[in-house]
This record gives sequence, structure tokens and C-alpha cells, in this order.
Amino acid sequence: MEFKEDMRHEPPAGDSLSPSGRDEKTGKFRHPLKEGIFQAWYKYHAKNTGISPNPDELQHHYDYRAAFEKNQGPDETGHWPAEYRKATHPKRFIRTQTEHGIQVYDTATGRRYIEE
Repeated sequence: MEFKEDMRHEPPAGDSLSPSGRDEKTGKFRHPLKEGIFQAWYKYHAKNTGISPNPDELQHHYDYRAAFEKNQGPDETGHWPAEYRKATHPKRFIRTQTEHGIQVYDTATGRRYIEE
């Protein structure tokens, strides 16, 4: 299956876009057709951005399937949207010293808080 840049995906009938539509242990889509479409979509983006063809490699630190569900891929520079960064991503949390303590900015959620 080849992914075309202008191709839009629709979830297979009866497949939920909720977390229950994904295997709890592997994170893969339960529906084989949806997983296959995702794999083709990811392979296309991996080839164009020079990242590993395996979306499940631990060093990625992104939830590519969540990005796929929202039909969001990398921008023109090859960067993926921050909202799909996992907690292990080295740039997920940005810490800066302020007069009130260390302020933490979560790049995935946009939330700011003071670290205790």
C-alpha cells in the first residue's frame, strides 16, 4: 500500500477513534486495515523525513498513531507537532528559573506550572 500526499484516511467502519481502538500493550490499532493504512502513512513520512521506518522504536518519543488519527504529520521542515511528544521526549518539558521558582512548560499540552 502506498501513501499519497493528498490521501486522507477514514477509519474503518465500526472502529473507534477512542483509545479503546488501540491495543493497550502495543499501542497499535486493533483493526488490521486501520493499522495497515497507518503503516503506509508513516512509511511515507519516514522516507521523506529520514527517520526510522519503524514507528514503534523507543528513540522516537512520539505517538505517531495519535498524529495519524488527527491527520497531522510533520511540517515542511520535518518536525512533528509537539502535542504528540511522549513524556520521554527530551524537549517535552522546558524548565526556566523565575523569581517564583522553576517554571516548567509542557510543550505537548501548553501548560505552565511552577516546579516544587
